[in-house]
Amino acid sequence: MPRTRGADHDLSRLFEDDPTDLRWFSVDEAAALCRRSPSTIRNLLSAHQCRVRKAWVVRRRLRKRIILMSPGVCRWLQAITLFRRKDVLEFPPR
Repeated sequence: MPRTRGADHDLSRLFEDDPTDLRWFSVDEAAALCRRSPSTIRNLLSAHQCRVRKAWVVRRRLRKRIILMSPGVCRWLQAITLFRRKDVLEFPPR
């Protein structure tokens, strides 16, 4: 059964970011929300080319690279991992 453009458009809008929401999630926080390992979350972000922000956190001489994702990306990850929704897999937030 072919999908209509209206239904596809509604699905893609489900994971849009709210401009008033200032909360960004790290990979570890998203892994805890999705009940998956951080390496699984990093693989999904890379495979679907999701929008992320990368930064360095420096504490004394130790440097750590962190990846931050928007709430829309985190909701999408929850939908495909925790709730196992296959219909949203076609529309990753970019």
